[in-house]
Amino acid sequence: NAYDARVFSSDDGSIVTLAWIMSGPSSNRDIYVANSSDSGATWSSPIQLSNSLYNSFALVIGGSSDGLLQYVSWNEWNGSGWFVKLRKSSDSGVSWSGTDTLSGSGVDGRGGIAVSDDGGTVHVIWRRLVSGKYQAESKSSTNSGGSWSTVKVHSDIVTRTHVFEPRISSSSNGTVVYATWLEGSTTEVTVQQSSDS
Repeated sequence: NAYDARVFSSDDGSIVTLAWIMSGPSSNRDIYVANSSDSGATWSSPIQLSNSLYNSFALVIGGSSDGLLQYVSWNEWNGSGWFVKLRKSSDSGVSWSGTDTLSGSGVDGRGGIAVSDDGGTVHVIWRRLVSGKYQAESKSSTNSGGSWSTVKVHSDIVTRTHVFEPRISSSSNGTVVYATWLEGSTTEVTVQQSSDS
């Protein structure tokens, strides 16, 4: 009963991490990962990343070019609202850090993740319901997820309409960042650029 699989690999293809959603011990939808260090010839046992007390969905995965640093983010219900969660691996997906909560309540739909080649700069984007409308928000880290910026609001708070499908991309060093999303009843494409991470 697994679904929504995502895959990440190092540039040379030797390090591979597969992430997916399936029913966990409490019959809720949970995030799982498994890793390979031999180009997919053998795989580790699955590791559960999310909290099995509640449902999770909309996962994204990214990492450094050598595969050493990896990040998995998803949306998770906590009993009263949906939040963006993130966990990091510093050993090519073998083990994973504790869970960071990046957003406020009200997230919905899949966002995106962008990671610099060295894995030190990470950008995560999502959409969140604020005052009856969805807006695009993101956070960034320049120290491999050790700490995170304040929330950046990308869509115009005053004139915005609903935002859909936010995505993010960055340069190899993570400094130049592009955020894009669909917006409005005519689903116009909007893009923003930043040159300072």
